Amino acid sequence: RLRDTLTDFQKKIFDCESNRICWCSSRRVGKSILLSRILYKPAILYPGCVCKYVGTSEDHSKVVIWGELKNLANEHGIKVTFREGDSIAHLDNGSEIAICSAGDRKVIERLRGDIRGHTLVVLDESATIEEHVDLKYLVKEILSPTFADSYKFSGKLGQLILVGTP
Repeated sequence: RLRDTLTDFQKKIFDCESNRICWCSSRRVGKSILLSRILYKPAILYPGCVCKYVGTSEDHSKVVIWGELKNLANEHGIKVTFREGDSIAHLDNGSEIAICSAGDRKVIERLRGDIRGHTLVVLDESATIEEHVDLKYLVKEILSPTFADSYKFSGKLGQLILVGTP
């Protein structure tokens, strides 16, 4: 049901099972709508999984995606509790969707995750993130090991989606 209202182009991205996706998006193509649906997909399918949406700042990330997550929960009857203080949406099946920042090296170290690893990480405005931190370091040293942990926990190898606008 999450994909029903997407455009054909959005459905191609939503349905992609590749472990690494790089999407160069123009503005006003429904990126936030699509990304919120993509974040819910593994959170619903793999109980107890961890999905993260990472932007240049937590405040900006909340503005971009938090409202869409709430709208989808209401629209589709997804049982979720939104904890505003730590920007984490907790689904009733134990999964969580966290809104995070990649503002500096100290902040990205917190993305190492817990024993469950990350089933999905969306790096939005990845070119802008590169201005603040070493994107190669973030992906190879911090995030990639968490994708292997995800496989051990849920049987699904973690997925990374890099999104940017020209």
